[in-house]
Amino acid sequence: MKCLMMILNKKGFDFLKKTLSFLLSILMLIATSVPFSSYAANEQQTSGSCGDNATFELKDGVLTITGTGEITSHPWCNLFETTNINKVIINEGVTVIGENSFKNCTKIKEAILPESLTGIKKLAFYNCNCLETANLPMNLKYIGQNAFKDCKALKKIELPEKLERIYGGAFSGCSSAKGALFLRKKLYIELYAFSYCRGLEEIYFEDGFTIDNFTSSRPLTIFNYCEGVKRLYIPPSMTRIEGALFNNFTSLTDITISEGVEDIGGFNNCTSLEKITLPKSIKNINNYAFYGCKELKSVKIQSKIESLGREAFYNCTSLKSIKFPYGVDSVGKRAFGYYETVDQVTQTAEGGTKEIKSEHKIKNFKVYGKKCKALTDYCKENGFTFIDMYDVKNATVTMKSQTYNGSAKKPSVTVKLAGTTLKKDTDYTVKYSNNTKVGTAKVTITGKGTYKGTLEKTFKINPKPTEITKLTPGSKSFKAYWKKKTTQTTGYQIQYSTYKDLKNAKTVTISSNKTGARTIKSLKANKKYYVRIRTYKTVNKKKYYSKWSETLAVKTK
Repeated sequence: MKCLMMILNKKGFDFLKKTLSFLLSILMLIATSVPFSSYAANEQQTSGSCGDNATFELKDGVLTITGTGEITSHPWCNLFETTNINKVIINEGVTVIGENSFKNCTKIKEAILPESLTGIKKLAFYNCNCLETANLPMNLKYIGQNAFKDCKALKKIELPEKLERIYGGAFSGCSSAKGALFLRKKLYIELYAFSYCRGLEEIYFEDGFTIDNFTSSRPLTIFNYCEGVKRLYIPPSMTRIEGALFNNFTSLTDITISEGVEDIGGFNNCTSLEKITLPKSIKNINNYAFYGCKELKSVKIQSKIESLGREAFYNCTSLKSIKFPYGVDSVGKRAFGYYETVDQVTQTAEGGTKEIKSEHKIKNFKVYGKKCKALTDYCKENGFTFIDMYDVKNATVTMKSQTYNGSAKKPSVTVKLAGTTLKKDTDYTVKYSNNTKVGTAKVTITGKGTYKGTLEKTFKINPKPTEITKLTPGSKSFKAYWKKKTTQTTGYQIQYSTYKDLKNAKTVTISSNKTGARTIKSLKANKKYYVRIRTYKTVNKKKYYSKWSETLAVKTK
């Protein structure tokens, strides 16, 4: 048995040896038949043709393209490694930059493009992550899909006037591009065109631009995560702001929304936005329009709202009240007055995590508005206070106290309702009563024009003041003399203290208005005292005081 195995092993070894020799011979034949140029196929070319009528030259890191028409090939690109190109110059005559022309040329810092250029095709500068400047010439008509995607060093995006279309993802991930973006009325924009452009600071739409200029049915993706935008201008022509167009603009503080805009949405989680003024043309505030705008404190609405969407102002934790001066036809669930908290995060059976959330009402939330069923029902169902902003009984009235002089007192009044100062004789009328003698006078405010209801308020008429005429020192005492006031007064009060600001002052009441002097005893010797006086009158067991006199000083003996 052992002998047989040895024979078989020897034969097997010989067979294996012959097979390997044969395969090695075949490989040597193949190798000698391949020309040398094939080994250099992946080496970077430094000159040659790159289009039907275009040539290139690469020298000292600068790629220069000359000719006419389209760049249709890119022989300077190595399939397996990035190139050594750091600058691209395309001379006049070239009209189109073809697909993938400079894709993954990660060392390019500058691209100089000719005025003859009309098109940049898809992926042309994709992932040129060192590209800082690329002038977009005035005759450019389109920028292809992902043409400048992930050009993370690009400093600015200046779109030329004649540009007609920006394809999907064209500038996506250009996170260093700063400054303003101007979008002209004839420009059409596709999905993700400016997503992750985190450095952009301002966006302006030219009048004539509409929501239909966003060719996608999901315009919310156009500006995904443009977190640096601070200012936004919406023209009259953009009558609708749909979906989540400007969601997560977390630096946004200044919005101009022009007259003409009718439907508004798309601002949820704009967490730096503190105030917004909606134009008179607004009819609908869409679902989730300002959801999660946690710094929003003021919303100015100047029109009747036909529809206030579901959770339109949900989770706006700084918004303590809201005003609808012309009413609302319908109010969606949790439209305002609610916020949400994450109480804890738990581990799921699948190994992920799950947030456990709670919903809360904003404490003392108030709704001001024109009385209408939609608002009153919403407030009643949700336990919020509704204040009719056209009923003057809900107004705040301020006026100054008066001093008796024998004439009827008619102080000017300031009437504010829901933050608006009303105009006398236009929005309300005023009537005074019991306003001649010292005591409490009454003012009646009656709504007028668009305002209704009545409100009664009171103001004080205080007695005339008096003044100290003389202070004479005595032994551990002083005597005060004053001008007597006998009309509409009951008596006097004297205050004295060793402190100039009358801290810890003591008060002496003189209950006869016919008295004109009083000695204050049991004081400290050789001590300076500060003294003042006022009148008072008792009406229906309530005292009304004049203002204090000038403070005088006296030193005891």
